Amino acid sequence: MPRPLAKIGNREKALIHVAKAQLGMSDEDYRAMLAGVGVKSSTELNPVQCDELMRRFKGMGFVPAISGGAARSRRRRPRVAEQREPLMGKIEAIILDTGLTWAYADGIARKMFGIDSVRFCDETQLWKIVAALSVHIKRQAKKEEGLK
Repeated sequence: MPRPLAKIGNREKALIHVAKAQLGMSDEDYRAMLAGVGVKSSTELNPVQCDELMRRFKGMGFVPAISGGAARSRRRRPRVAEQREPLMGKIEAIILDTGLTWAYADGIARKMFGIDSVRFCDETQLWKIVAALSVHIKRQAKKEEGLK
């Protein structure tokens, strides 16, 4: 007789509740989603059911936040002079929203200006990097639109 699958952990349960909140789901809709995978509560979910539920959430537009090991690989925002801090904040926001890394921004600086890191860029160069990231976002949106 096959062993029943183990229940999911607290981390997975928390992610499910983050998805519910991010999607603005009512309790009624959330319970219907759970029933759709065969459970009444997130505490009853096994890993297979959890994966199916997360696929459904992602289909509705849920975008999981970066956490754990992935967050560490994204590293902190480089320290720069005070006058460049707002631009670095803008670059950081774009990076976090799109799931890119600081290494990607460093690659833009390297390709456009021959500078190894965005932290060494001046204000004009940072504005150009923001523009390049904006172009990247528009291209990605067009590409995704074409796939639909």
